[in-house]
Amino acid sequence: MNSRKGSLQKVIVLLAVASCCKAAAPLASSDEAAIQALLTALPNLKSAAGSATDFCSLTNSRNLSISCSGPSTNPQRVRSLTINRAEGTLDGSVLAPLDNLTSLIIATSPGLTITNAGSWANWTGLSLLTISDAKLTEIPQAWTAAGVWPALQQLIFSNNGLKSLPEGSPGAWPTLNQLSITNNSGIQYIAG
Repeated sequence: MNSRKGSLQKVIVLLAVASCCKAAAPLASSDEAAIQALLTALPNLKSAAGSATDFCSLTNSRNLSISCSGPSTNPQRVRSLTINRAEGTLDGSVLAPLDNLTSLIIATSPGLTITNAGSWANWTGLSLLTISDAKLTEIPQAWTAAGVWPALQQLIFSNNGLKSLPEGSPGAWPTLNQLSITNNSGIQYIAG
């Protein structure tokens, strides 16, 4: 891990649900590869043991925190994911296999840039997406296609550097009841 200026923050032991705290079952090679891909995508992240054995119980030395619910040794079955205080670039396509996600929150990460997130449109069970204080310069057109996110209820963007919004398609987000876009280069929209 590249060294950075400034003192290192104390190691954060990442929280997980009770199921994450149980002894992990042996990983299938495909699960191990998926976790390793997620580790590559999430800046400054490493596991306490130096290998990816439990996605919900990782530690790091730069104050980044991640928490999730669901079977932690199989990322494809994780149901919720929260990322705070991340830095660097998050390749959104690496999160695409998390197709059981119902909630994704990325917050308090002004040093994080999110790219290639169009594939998140395949998360049919997603009900909450929040991106706050993290750079997302454009909303992928794929997110606004007809039939996308049929279970989505809350969509929140704040302080992302958004400069424009894509044209939506009829039938996108049919269950949405809260949309908030604030502090984005003059784009302001709140409805609920």
